[in-house]
This record gives sequence, structure tokens and C-alpha cells, in this order.
Amino acid sequence: MVHRAISDRNHFHTGVMLLAVAIILFTFSRNAEAIPAFARTHQAPCTLCHDGFPKLNHFGEEFERRGFRMPGQEGKYLWEQPLPFAGRINALAQVEINKWSPEEGDLFSSTKSGVGLFDWQILTGGTITPRVSFFGQLVGKIQGLGPDDTDADAEHTVHGISEIRTEVFWAQFNDIAGDNGMLNLRIGLDHVDNHFLSTPLRLTHADYLIQFQPGHIGASLHPLAVGIGFNGGLPESGLEYDIGVRNYGPFYDSKEGNEHRLGAVYAVANKHIAENTVSFLISTDRSGNANLEQDGMTLGWGASLDIHLGKLTIIPGLFWYATNPEPAQEAPAAGKSMNMKKMRRVKRPPPADEHDHDGTTDGTTDGTTDHAHGTTFPNGLNIFSGTIGATYRFKPSLLGTIRYDFNNFDVKDEGIEREAKQYVVSLAWYAYPNVRWIAEYSRLTTKNLEFVGEPGLASLEPTAAESDLTQDKVVLRLDVGF
Repeated sequence: MVHRAISDRNHFHTGVMLLAVAIILFTFSRNAEAIPAFARTHQAPCTLCHDGFPKLNHFGEEFERRGFRMPGQEGKYLWEQPLPFAGRINALAQVEINKWSPEEGDLFSSTKSGVGLFDWQILTGGTITPRVSFFGQLVGKIQGLGPDDTDADAEHTVHGISEIRTEVFWAQFNDIAGDNGMLNLRIGLDHVDNHFLSTPLRLTHADYLIQFQPGHIGASLHPLAVGIGFNGGLPESGLEYDIGVRNYGPFYDSKEGNEHRLGAVYAVANKHIAENTVSFLISTDRSGNANLEQDGMTLGWGASLDIHLGKLTIIPGLFWYATNPEPAQEAPAAGKSMNMKKMRRVKRPPPADEHDHDGTTDGTTDGTTDHAHGTTFPNGLNIFSGTIGATYRFKPSLLGTIRYDFNNFDVKDEGIEREAKQYVVSLAWYAYPNVRWIAEYSRLTTKNLEFVGEPGLASLEPTAAESDLTQDKVVLRLDVGF
């Protein structure tokens, strides 16, 4: 069934609804004056570590790298500090207009609007002993309250059920060699990225189109991998580093259940030059299904800059991502052929704890893997992506951001052009240091690609038919930390 855009009258009603929600949320925010955990513990303002939460400044980056200890100080025992718990609630109102040309199959034009809770987070962190630190973050999304929380492949949704995932959980042994965070050992589940170009620390609601890991876009390595690594900084040289090894992505299927997961490696190096930073990143992973001879190594690498010119911050970045061609496949049986996008849905037996309420896996009803995790490209895949953004500080509590992203998605030997572009204009106002309003407009255009998922967990997928998308989105978002 083809859905058409809503009428002008419905647009008016939607506008009135969003205005009413804005007034209600604004009233609520004026009473939210709680101070997050680290500020309580160290009796310091949030702005000591944040340009505007959650974005870290250089001092905040150093504070996190040193295991949440002030420069020149050892940490305290856990029982000597206030309870290190904090939280964040994200409320959202948005209107989204999708226009497909031509409309075909599941690719239909539509207008969506909604209000509700985008997600909530519980955070904890600090020092367990003077030289052992930890950090944990739980993220939950309540189905039925978000503006668009349905899965096109799912037949049933349990509304009002909060889906909770562990976003981050790690322990760090500080000052293994030297003092002031020169060499630390970190073990656990973590984002690996540079702080100034980061999915969880971004100022905008719209995620980046950067890709250097299988299956997901965004400026951070996918968080659902556990590993061990060394990090630290050499203050005299202005050099910071983070290197380590981790398990392959959780959506990789090893051969016959032989779970030798360890093997993905990563390295991040930042060089500070006055108030500016140059950053380099490289990572490897493995994708596909070894049982179907569809596994191959992936490689992602890139460079970015953090440039400060008075009240203006400019952040450009270029990234590349590639997968190896897969082993030669058997010729298809008579009457069968690969589809135009040369991709397959991969069957796999799910672990016992991955079943949804209807007995299927990953939110689907046919037992296939979710979104791009079940997609393979026999001849290999190359992606060239990048971003350039500028943030201007009108005043300490008011930050404006404009950004342009691109993603050139090249399925080898396919002969079809696939690309995505995004334009973002965003204004962030901090009513209090821990209360943030975001008013934002973004336009996403894609050629033979579709955008699937939510910010931070989204992916770009080839469409089944040649079609172009123009997506306009207006967002009003409220983040409250406590």
C-alpha cells in the first residue's frame, strides 16, 4: 500500500502539538538543577570537562583518560566518595518527511511525526581504589513512546517494554608505568574513538554518515565488542594513544560454532598542536558467516582534525572502509540468480538468549540476521566517507552547528552508483549546565541506499530497486542530566 503525505491541516495540527510539547518540556526543564556525579564528587562545574554536555573539551578528555582523576592526584577508594551514579533522559519531538523517487515496493513516500522518550541512560564511574577506575552505562528505549520505533521486518511489537542494553562497561588500571596517565590498561566493553568526533559525544541529534566498521555508520567503533588495550598520554609531546585487541563484532558467525573471537585490532593516535588536534585511526574486524564461506576481514582507517579559531571550532574528517572479496561461490542452481545488489540474507541458529518474544532473532520473524549484519558482498565493498562541521559559540550556553556528511558506498563490480549526503543545521541551548535543548533541521539524500535504524545504531543498506530518497527532518530534543 502506498502512503501519501499528510494534508496541510494535519501539518498544522502537528505543529501545534510540537509547540505544546515544547512548552511543557521547557517548564519541566526549569526545575531540573541536579548536578551529575563527577561534578558532585570533585565539587567542580560541569563546564570544567564539557564544552556542553556530552561533548568533552581537552581537559575532559584528559580527565577520562586518567581514570576520572584530577591531574597530579591519585584517586580515592570507592567508599570515600559520594555514590557515583548519574542519569540522563532524552525527550524528543520530530517531523520526518520521506520522498522516494520512484516509489516501488517497500520504498514509499511518507510523513511521520511523534513525541516521546528517545531513550534514557544510567551512568556510573569513578575510582575503586587510588589506581583502579571503572565506568558503566546502561541505555534503554521504551517501545511505543518513540516517534518511530517499529521494525519493518517485525510482525509484533510489545509496547511499553523497555529494551535495555549495556553500552559501556570497563575497568582501568592506571599509571602502570609513570604517573599522570602515561600508561593505563583498560579491559571491557567500550567505544573506541576520538573524543571530538564521536557518536555518543556529538552535539547534534543527527548521527554522522562516517563508516569504518561493518554494519553501522557513525563516528565511533561499534560498542558491542569486548577487548583489552593500552592508552595514555605524553604531555610534553602532546601525543595521546589508544591501542588494543578485541573480539570480532558480535554479528560475525564463526565456523561451526568454534568461537575463537579474539582478533580485531585498533589504534588511535592524537597529536595536540597548540589548541588544535590531529587524529589518526585504524581498525580491523571480521564480517560474514564462516559456515557459508562468506567471512572476510574488514579494514577501516581515517584522519580528522579539531581546529579552534576563537569561538569557532571546525572538525573535518575523511575515512575509508573495505572488505575483502569472499571465496568463490558455487554457481547458482538452474533458474536461480543473485539479485541486482549481490547481497544475501544469512540464516544462523540464534543463541538461546537472543530470542525475541515471538521466538525469532534480532527483531525479525524469519530467523535472518538483522539489517546489514546479514548482508554479504561477494566481490568486496569499499566505502569512502567524510564530514566537515563547524560549531560557533554565540555565548557559553548557546552553540550553533552546521555540518555536511557524505558516504560513497561502492559494491565492487556492481555498476550501480550508491551514495548518501547529509546536511545538518543545529542549535543547542543549555538552560542549565545539565539541561540541553536541541532544535535541528537535517536533510538526507541517498541514491540506491536506504537509512535503517536510529542514531548510534544505524546502517546504510542497498535498496532492492533503483530509487532515490530525500528525507527532511525537524527535531526538538530535550536532554536532562541528573
